[in-house]
Amino acid sequence: MKALSIPDSMKDSMLKLLDSEGFLASMETSIKQNGELFGAYRAVGQGGIAGRVMEVFAGSKSLTENESDREAASVLSRRTRTHAPMVACTGGSRYHEMRAQHQPLPASAGPWYIDSHCYTVMGYDAGGQAVTLRNPWGDQPYPDGILRLPLSSFVPGFVGVVTTAR
Repeated sequence: MKALSIPDSMKDSMLKLLDSEGFLASMETSIKQNGELFGAYRAVGQGGIAGRVMEVFAGSKSLTENESDREAASVLSRRTRTHAPMVACTGGSRYHEMRAQHQPLPASAGPWYIDSHCYTVMGYDAGGQAVTLRNPWGDQPYPDGILRLPLSSFVPGFVGVVTTAR
């Protein structure tokens, strides 16, 4: 709601109203039960809804970056340093293509991999070459949905890093 030019007190009142009427909890329950809201998850693989969401909430154009381990490491390092919001999506990745062709996924795909799904990128450890991610479903497959992946598993598992252009 930052992009709206209305006083913070009015925004706070609106959020309190939505929360007090159970709207936010109802929406969360609907998403957990149905796996989507307004067709959002269906659209991930057909046009990158993560980018549209990033643009709406961050108020700037979105970018999808990374092709190789080196390029991914550069993007993740730079964006982590500037505290830029980042999301990574599996739709269109190498693992996604393997699954589409009915090929077995490598062991590195593990229980964390959910096809055509987006995760929040929480950080990158350049020294350890590891990406910390959070599954928005919260409890799959790890408590709180937080997992740490080696960069070598991250790159083939995700189509890129969706972030802001700023």
